[in-house]
Amino acid sequence: GHIAISGAPGLKAPNTARAWRREGATLVVNLLKADEDAKRKTRQTCEESGLIVEHVPLSGKRASFAPRHQEDIDSWLQLRTLLPRVLADGHRVVIHCSAGMHRTGSAGYLAARCCGLSSEAALQAVEAMRMVTHEALLEKQSQWDNLSLWELVETVIEKDPVLQERV
Repeated sequence: GHIAISGAPGLKAPNTARAWRREGATLVVNLLKADEDAKRKTRQTCEESGLIVEHVPLSGKRASFAPRHQEDIDSWLQLRTLLPRVLADGHRVVIHCSAGMHRTGSAGYLAARCCGLSSEAALQAVEAMRMVTHEALLEKQSQWDNLSLWELVETVIEKDPVLQERV
């Protein structure tokens, strides 16, 4: 399979669901919260464009490393098996949240790590896909010992036995 990362699809090319489909995407991993998705009609737009949609809502960047809600925990657990499976099945996947930075970066980084890339190679893969998302992964989180977002996601990977089998 293949993976791309983006902000939510909009109305203007190249960032539209129709454009994603024309470029070969087959499946979208939508990380928007339910209310964000409903307001933007993202799922509907993607499905009308012929894309399969997996809705795995994350409440924000913190959901990737220190979730406060059960829905975030459930979504993170789903991502750790969903992403490797759809990629192994040969799907051409677009992962998106609203701006395509923190939630998307964390999920894209996770997908790369689950596919066997080292942390350095996973960061390089995200950088090659979308610079602004890569920069978001490098942001230091002052309330979390000044670790960058990717380092915080890595601490989750290190603690998870399912993810440890994949990396």
